[in-house]
Amino acid sequence: MSDSTVFCAVAQANSLAGAGKALGISRSLVSKRITELERRLGPRLLNRSTRSLSLTEAGELLYQRYRDIEKRTEQVEREVADLRKSLSGTVRLAAPPAFARISTQLIADLAVASPGIEIRLTLIDDRFEFIASGCDVAVHIGKLKNSNLICRKAGVSTPVICATKKYLAKHGRPTSPEELESHNCLALSVPGEGNHSWHFRRKGGKAQNIQVGGTLSTDDERVLLQACLDGIGLCQLPLVLVKHHMQSGALERVLDDFGHIEDAIYVVLPHRNLTKKVRVIVDHLRVVLADSLSQ
Repeated sequence: MSDSTVFCAVAQANSLAGAGKALGISRSLVSKRITELERRLGPRLLNRSTRSLSLTEAGELLYQRYRDIEKRTEQVEREVADLRKSLSGTVRLAAPPAFARISTQLIADLAVASPGIEIRLTLIDDRFEFIASGCDVAVHIGKLKNSNLICRKAGVSTPVICATKKYLAKHGRPTSPEELESHNCLALSVPGEGNHSWHFRRKGGKAQNIQVGGTLSTDDERVLLQACLDGIGLCQLPLVLVKHHMQSGALERVLDDFGHIEDAIYVVLPHRNLTKKVRVIVDHLRVVLADSLSQ
């Protein structure tokens, strides 16, 4: 129990015994706490007699300041509580670069449905610990390292192999994973892995890894996509990143008869205690992801 609570109870009751009764403690403990407060601050706070008790000038000043602080605290608590119900303000979203298009679709939808919410988008590599960036919600591909995070599966990331019509007309269309060895395969660099492999799943579920090589490897999927669009070679990228380009005819999918190793996609939250605006973002995000991930 704070000194301010004890002192304000005494000032309001005009009695040590009355303050003790209101606080559920003994009169002697109230007296001891007031004496300690006076010793710490210096001035005498109470005029005491056997029949009456009143505040000194210093006591009146302290009481008013304590009351001001209490009122401000109550106001702040109300404002903070209102944040849980508000559909306005900033929500910080983190997502891999491959989800930039999805993120802009989400922002467009929210501009109509919840115009008071501002999305602060950070495009980060999905291996980044997004909590360190202070985000409210994130999209994450693959296994999660931090088991303390709240994860809601939103779908799977399907890798697809594609190329331009121009490249395929010049170099031929591969009909089996083994034929990739004779193609210019633009590879995504993964830290800790020296060779570049594309992973397939044969009928019956058996995994097959094909080592590939070409004139470009990069850790940025957007660079890889642009190189593929420029007709430099084949690339293996998440469906969500290339779907729009396949629909427009800019890219064609190859080896689609062969299964690929899929990664789970999660909507990740730092905790379960969500504000209303974050819940709205999560709900919209899962709908947008489900639509974008469908083949």
